[in-house]
Amino acid sequence: MTNAGRRGWRRGIAWRSRSVLVVCASLGVLSAGPASAATYFVGKTEDSPPGSICDPTLSSNCTLRQIISFENETAPSSPDKVGVPAGVYRLTYGALIIETSVTIFGVARAMGVTIIKQASTTPDRVFAIQAPGASPPTVSIAELTVAGGTADASNELVGGDLRNAGHLTLTDDWITGGHASSGGGIANVSGSLIVDHSLVSDNHASSGSGDSGGIANLGKPSGPSGDAPAHLTVNTSTVSNNDARLGAGIFSQGDNTNETTITNSTIAYNRNQEEAAKPAGPGAGLLLGNGDGGTMTVQNTIVASNTAMLSGPTFTSSNCSAPAGGLGSLGFNLESGIDCGFVMTGDLPSTDPQFTVTEPTYEGGNTNVLPLSAASKAIDHIPPTAPGCTGSDQRRVIRPYGSGCEPGAYEFSPPSPPNLPGEGSPFPFIGPSFNPNELAAPPGRPAATTGATGVTSTTSATFSASITPNGLATTVHFEYGLDTNYGSITAEQTVASDFVSHAIAARVTGLLPNSRYHVRAVASNSAGTVTGLDQVFQLPADLPPPPPVLGKNVNIQPVSGLVLVRLPSVTSPAKGQSFVPLTESRQVPLGTDVDVRAGTIRLVSAAVTRGKTFRGDFQGGVFRVLQMRSRRERGVTELRLLTGDFAGALSSTACVTVGRRQSFTPPPGPPNGRAVGASAAIARRHLSSRVLQRLQANVHGHFRTSGRYSAATARGTRWDTLDRCDGTLTRVQRGTVVVRDVHRQRSIVVQAGQSYLAMAPQ
Repeated sequence: MTNAGRRGWRRGIAWRSRSVLVVCASLGVLSAGPASAATYFVGKTEDSPPGSICDPTLSSNCTLRQIISFENETAPSSPDKVGVPAGVYRLTYGALIIETSVTIFGVARAMGVTIIKQASTTPDRVFAIQAPGASPPTVSIAELTVAGGTADASNELVGGDLRNAGHLTLTDDWITGGHASSGGGIANVSGSLIVDHSLVSDNHASSGSGDSGGIANLGKPSGPSGDAPAHLTVNTSTVSNNDARLGAGIFSQGDNTNETTITNSTIAYNRNQEEAAKPAGPGAGLLLGNGDGGTMTVQNTIVASNTAMLSGPTFTSSNCSAPAGGLGSLGFNLESGIDCGFVMTGDLPSTDPQFTVTEPTYEGGNTNVLPLSAASKAIDHIPPTAPGCTGSDQRRVIRPYGSGCEPGAYEFSPPSPPNLPGEGSPFPFIGPSFNPNELAAPPGRPAATTGATGVTSTTSATFSASITPNGLATTVHFEYGLDTNYGSITAEQTVASDFVSHAIAARVTGLLPNSRYHVRAVASNSAGTVTGLDQVFQLPADLPPPPPVLGKNVNIQPVSGLVLVRLPSVTSPAKGQSFVPLTESRQVPLGTDVDVRAGTIRLVSAAVTRGKTFRGDFQGGVFRVLQMRSRRERGVTELRLLTGDFAGALSSTACVTVGRRQSFTPPPGPPNGRAVGASAAIARRHLSSRVLQRLQANVHGHFRTSGRYSAATARGTRWDTLDRCDGTLTRVQRGTVVVRDVHRQRSIVVQAGQSYLAMAPQ
């Protein structure tokens, strides 16, 4: 059978299996109708050659590789789940390549009993999440130990155990024993990666560039699709005992818009050492590339006991290294040194966390941790009302356990409580006697995990979350916006008062095209409110607008900085709708207000001659776009400065008089330049020269800028218009501008290097 025949055969099987209800425990298949996700279970621990076919809807004896291949081929609209029973799964045929959205979880949910281990004769990693199309897959891997992978020159050098180019969430996993040139454990390559309640330890970057032993966050600043930053979130996890030449713990580099967020985690005992005959550098715990690492924010985290071989054979303390402004604290971090620069509320620099061990140890839960001694200054250091003092620690122990929370991934709780298999996990526990309500903790604050987002158009998206009510009736909504101030929320949804994880979804419209948004889930019950981690998604751009129409509309495009627009009030009564950011080229009607105080805009308007357009760049002020209709001035595009009709505006009430009023009698005859200058000198004694509004113009075509006391008209010229308390000042940098003085009813020609003040009436 040819490869095409195999693909067609598999698609046919997939279509038939999803057209009927199948409930067959003996086959290990749980699936519903066409739109429902299925759950398949791996039938044997051995590996199978790539291309070997096994349909999990018909057989219970498929390998993990065969089920993943089946998922890649069928690409169901509702991502399936793949359960992996306890055992050691040795991969003898290379990496497991995932190209579609899927969830892979360990069935046993116990420490180190479900292991996916690379055992190929040719070095290769364990998992490779690829993005073959425009929409990267959303993948979840939970409750597994991933070990023994290698990335070298034969497989792109990065990501020893795992290479991610999609949207990947690791939950309750142990990533260990990986080797690579970069990212011995994990390489997040222009993807979105969440490491949650997991352990990344004993990985090595020991070849090539020798950087990022634990996690490499690698962006790509240029390529066929443009800028491609990497986004990394590490939450309630431990990154320890990894080694590299640079950035043994976590290293972000490659794109200056990369983002790394670390909360409630422990970064410790990572070591920078000489690798491949190259000397070590600083930043063994956290490292940002100089100029291409992006930003890294840290909260409620321990960064301690990381060392580097900076001179000779001696290892010295080296927790962090980052360029100025790259590494920031959100408070309540504990650092054993001072090189991280943590000085915000609750930060504890130069403080020994007093771990009881130097390597993660079993304290209950699905992954090992670094426990704290009873004498540690971290104990109960975070107030229960502070952000992040909620949910659970890495072992799923409820926070806070005492009077407050501890920085790091371990909540001090002697004696260590048992694992709580139902608490906080979005993945099923497979067992005949499992009852989450029996095993869960007493009622308390909910747990919230912000899930993946789906972009449905240039102006709409879907949100998802996993909410555990923890025994109390809970309400849920999403906060979203262009930054982490959010500003918009979805309608409240209600979740029953149980201990089960609930999937929550919402759809929003009216978003800005070509914009990057932030979203998080917010859950509240009578015990308190919690927020899920921030997620980021990008909306695509619309098609370019058509040419502008004379007397009806213009095209505007942001050139740099922040540009805001407000459409005419006919679209929203009273004073018009609020200003919103302009994120792409857009056609707007005449009467639109534009705010370029923090940016530059390019405006294209139609000329009288059919097919011809005028173009101008403007910055510095707030104006309304108009176009003249009179026969003599038809086609002139006017930018009328606004005062008092936008946030932060200065009006004439801000003006003050200076000195005393003096009488002035102009000389006989028509006013000349000297007379006007003398008049202006006296006028300035009555009103200050404080600037109320300004606009800089650089145009090619017929444009006019209008202030309160004059209007400046030009063709292909560069000039500034300043509305001041004492008048409207026109200042010309290039070309010639004709200024119409409204009060004097005169037109004045102003050449390059000259200025003219149309004075306010006295």
